[in-house]
Amino acid sequence: MGKSNPPTERRGTVRRQLRTYLRVFESGGTILYGHVVNIAPGGLMLVMSKPATPGTTVRMRISLPYEVGGASEIKIEALCRWCRPDVNPNFYVAGFVDTKPLPATVKHIEVVMAELGLTEPRNETTGACS
Repeated sequence: MGKSNPPTERRGTVRRQLRTYLRVFESGGTILYGHVVNIAPGGLMLVMSKPATPGTTVRMRISLPYEVGGASEIKIEALCRWCRPDVNPNFYVAGFVDTKPLPATVKHIEVVMAELGLTEPRNETTGACS
């Protein structure tokens, strides 16, 4: 069988691959939910050890490696749009959209993208954990 075409791109902003996987926790919790693979002010992709359920909303906090605008973490409420197995069979990747993007959150994400983002996009066909 041949390769299927990738899904049509529908996001309004370009996501930026980061040089480091930022840790993500469910808001108020201490158990690791996943790691940020790429991010934009309107959404993010996570790599996770357990699958996310599309259609569910998750309050999450992204732990930053240093303070950005006086904050050591970014809190968002995000809707899972899709989830699939990663190329590495031990992981899943999931796409989330920020359901309530606040101006301060958008600014923090833009700073993270500028300071931690790679200049070239990563080829997602290699998998998040390769």
